[in-house]
Amino acid sequence: MTKPLAKLSDKEARRRLPPAGGGPHYYTGRDRQRLRYGLWLPEQVTRGTVFVLPGRSEFIEKYFETIADLNDRGFVALILDWRGQGLSGRLIIDTPKSKGDEFDLMIGDLIDLISLAKRKKLPKPWTILGHSMGCHLFLRLIHDFPRQEKNFDRAVLIAPMMGLKLSGATLLLLKYLIKRARKHKKLKNLAPFQGNKNIQWKKRLGFGRLTSDAGRFQDEHWQIDQNPALAVGGITYGWLDAALNSMKLLQGSRLPEKLKIPICFVLPGKENVVDARASRDFIARISDATVVILKDARHEILKERDDIRKTFWQIFENFV
Repeated sequence: MTKPLAKLSDKEARRRLPPAGGGPHYYTGRDRQRLRYGLWLPEQVTRGTVFVLPGRSEFIEKYFETIADLNDRGFVALILDWRGQGLSGRLIIDTPKSKGDEFDLMIGDLIDLISLAKRKKLPKPWTILGHSMGCHLFLRLIHDFPRQEKNFDRAVLIAPMMGLKLSGATLLLLKYLIKRARKHKKLKNLAPFQGNKNIQWKKRLGFGRLTSDAGRFQDEHWQIDQNPALAVGGITYGWLDAALNSMKLLQGSRLPEKLKIPICFVLPGKENVVDARASRDFIARISDATVVILKDARHEILKERDDIRKTFWQIFENFV
C-alpha cells in the first residue's frame, strides 16, 4: 500500500517529492512527439549544467534525490523522460510497450534537448550524467553525430549498457526468436517473461539485482502507485533487436579511440543487468578515461545505500 504523503519521513520526502527550484515541462520533438523534461535551478552559485540521462523504463520522478543532490552542489539539473517512458509520448498508443526503432528516435530527442538547452542559455560547463541505457544513447549520439561531442565538457557514465548480462545460449535463443518475430512481423510482441503477469515477480527479483537499499528500491514503485501512467511495460522483440544491433555497432566502431571528451566510468562491482566485461573492453580503448569500480554496488548506483552514494558523489566531485 502506498504511504500517504503526510507520513513520509524526511529522507523519503527528499527522495520522492519534487525539489524546489524547478519542475517538469514539455517540448515537441522533431516528429511532433510530445516529450517531457525537467529543469531545476540551484539556490546558490551555479557551477554549470548537468544533463541527467536515465536508463530504460525510468522517469524523472525516480531521480528527485539525484536532482536535489546536484542542486545542493550548485548545478543546474536538466533531465529527460525518453520517448516511450515516463510521461513523454508513447510509441504505441494503446499499450506501454516499446517500439523497435526507438534508439534512433531517442538520439534525435537528445539532440532536440541540447538545442533547447542552448535556447535557454543554460550555464556552462555542461556535464553528462548517464545511467545504463542513457550512457549508451550518449555514446551513440557522438558516434552518429561527432560534432555533438563539442557541446559537452565531460561525462560521468554509470553502469553503461554496452552488452546485456546473458549467457551465450540465452543470447542465441533470443536472436533466433527475434529473427522469427521479424519474419512474422511481430517485433511489437513482448519477449518471454515480459508480460504483465510477471510484474510482481520482477519487482521481487529486482531488489538485490538493482540495489541493496530496500527503501530506495521502493521509491520507483511508490511513484507508480501515485501515477500509474509512469509505468512502462515489458521489453519487446523490437526493443531487443534495436538494443543488440546498437551495442554491436558501438563495440565494432572506432568511437573509443576517437573520443576527446573526458569521461569517468563508474561501474558496480555486483553488476547483474548489463555485461560488465563488454563495458571494460570498450573503456580500455579510450585514451582519456577514468574508471572507478564500487565493489559493493549493484546496477543502480544512484539508488544504492547511503555509504555507496556518498562514495559516488566524492568521485563525481573529484572528477568535475
